[in-house]
Amino acid sequence: MRRIEIAPRAAAAGARAPRAVGVRGCVGIALAIACGLACRAADAGSASASLTVTATVQSTCVASAASVAFPAYTAGGGPVTGSTTITVRCSPGLGFKVALSSGTTPGGNISQRLLSNGSQSLQYNLYTTSDLSNVWGDGTTGAMLAGVASSEGLATRLTVFGEVPDSASNRLATSGIYSDLVTITVTY
Repeated sequence: MRRIEIAPRAAAAGARAPRAVGVRGCVGIALAIACGLACRAADAGSASASLTVTATVQSTCVASAASVAFPAYTAGGGPVTGSTTITVRCSPGLGFKVALSSGTTPGGNISQRLLSNGSQSLQYNLYTTSDLSNVWGDGTTGAMLAGVASSEGLATRLTVFGEVPDSASNRLATSGIYSDLVTITVTY
């Protein structure tokens, strides 16, 4: 192993004797110095910027309902009634209104909806109250129910009351299964 001596400039009285440093020692010192310089160069400056992050929560409502299944109607036996629940779930705190269409049976309208069986029809209607005093309308005629979604976004349940009246027209209906399709519209 080769030794390198580092001699002091002037030996003072009582000074230490020159110390020998090996080649490996020099390489270690050189690496330590180089690393120190490189680390300082990496820390020489910095820059920063802002990143904007956004998200949009859409207002939304969904509705669902089971069918209104009236009990069997017998001509002259009096009106029959039925009900179902419309479930509305909207974004928290969102106000909404629920409308029901007049149905798809030709000749039906909000004031007198019709069930059909082929070319035969049976009068019925849907109401917002159990006393059957307010016909549930489509937003232009009849009543609508309104609500505000809970702050927790829980479902709101609205009861639909229906009646098949024992009317002169209904007493002429032939036996069979009658149906209609009503669209629920939630406006928010």
